[in-house]
Amino acid sequence: MADVLIRRGGESWHEPNQTGYTDEAHLQSILLEHPWLIPGVRKDARVCIEFQSGVGPSDVMAIDLENGLTLVECKLASNSEVRRKIIGQVLDYASRFWRMSVEDFDAQWKVRTGRSLFFEEGDSNELWTKLEKSLSSGEFRVVLAVDEINDDLRRIVEYLNHVTKPSVALIAVVYSRSEDEGVEILSRQIYGEELAEAKSQRSREDRERWTQEQFLSWIDEHEPESSAKARVVLLALATEGLEVAGGKAETPSLIIRMDVVGAGSRWPVCLYTQRKGTSIELRFEDLKSLPEIAERYLKAVESVPGVPIDGALVRSVAYSKRPNPLLRDMSEETIRALINTISIALQEPE
Repeated sequence: MADVLIRRGGESWHEPNQTGYTDEAHLQSILLEHPWLIPGVRKDARVCIEFQSGVGPSDVMAIDLENGLTLVECKLASNSEVRRKIIGQVLDYASRFWRMSVEDFDAQWKVRTGRSLFFEEGDSNELWTKLEKSLSSGEFRVVLAVDEINDDLRRIVEYLNHVTKPSVALIAVVYSRSEDEGVEILSRQIYGEELAEAKSQRSREDRERWTQEQFLSWIDEHEPESSAKARVVLLALATEGLEVAGGKAETPSLIIRMDVVGAGSRWPVCLYTQRKGTSIELRFEDLKSLPEIAERYLKAVESVPGVPIDGALVRSVAYSKRPNPLLRDMSEETIRALINTISIALQEPE
C-alpha cells in the first residue's frame, strides 16, 4: 500500500485501516466509474467491463479519441495469477483484438453495454478511425491493475516496454484502497509509464515526415475516388499561401501552419489518410485555451454549407474536439470554400 497518514483536527497522525477490495469486480467497478484513474485514459473515454475476447473477458476496455484503445486486467494479491500469468493472459486478450474489424468490436460492445460505441453522431468518423487504427496495428495501451506489486511483475513490465515496439505500452498500476472511520481513500502508484512514453517519443522523433507526393500516391492507391478532391485541397492551400508540412502519422499525413491572429503560429488543420477515408482534421482542441479564437474558428467552419460537423457538440466540451470530416462527404466547392474561410477567419484581423 502507498504510504498514507490521516489526521483529524489536533489528533496525532495515524495510518488508516487498510480494507482492500471485496474482489476484482470491486476494482473494476471503480475504474468503470472513474476511467481517468487509468493512465492514458481521458475523462470522456467510453468504457465497459468484461469485454469478451473469445478466450475470456478483458476486465476493463476503454477508448478515447486521444489515446485509442486501452485494455485493463485487474488482479489482486490474493490471486495466484498476479505474477506471470497476468502477463500471458492480458497479451492473449490483446492478440485476439488485433485485426478484429470495427464492426465485430462494436457488436461486442453492444452486447456488454446495450448500445453502439458510436452513439454520438458527431464523434463517429473520428472514433471509427481511431479504433480501426488501433485494431489493425495492434497499438494498444495495456494496464495491469493490482493492489500490490512485486519485483517479478515490475521487472516484467520494464522488460516488455524495453523490447516491444514504441506504439505498445505496458503499464502496471497499484490501486491501494483503505478506510478510516467511514472515509474511503484510494491512491495509485504507476510503474512503467515513463519507459513507455520515452520510447514512444523517440519513435515519433525518429520517424520521417511524409511528403505531398506520398500523400497523393497513397490516396491514388487506396482511395482513388477521393484523388481529385485531395488535389483540390492541396491547390486550395497553395492558393491561400498556407505552409504545408509532412506529418508523422503511421500513414501519410500533412499539417498546415497558420499565423493565427491572437494566438501566433499554430497548426489548426491536418490531413490524414486511413482505410475509412481521407479526412480534414479541424483541430479546435489546439485553440481551446483561447475560447474566443476557437469560437471564431468554429463559426467560420459552420458558415460553409456541406461540412459535416456538429458545432453544438464541439461547444459542449469547451472545444476539446478534433472533427475529421471525410473528403468524400464534401463537394469540391465545399472543400475550396472551407479552406478559404478558415484562412480568413484565423489569419485576418476582425
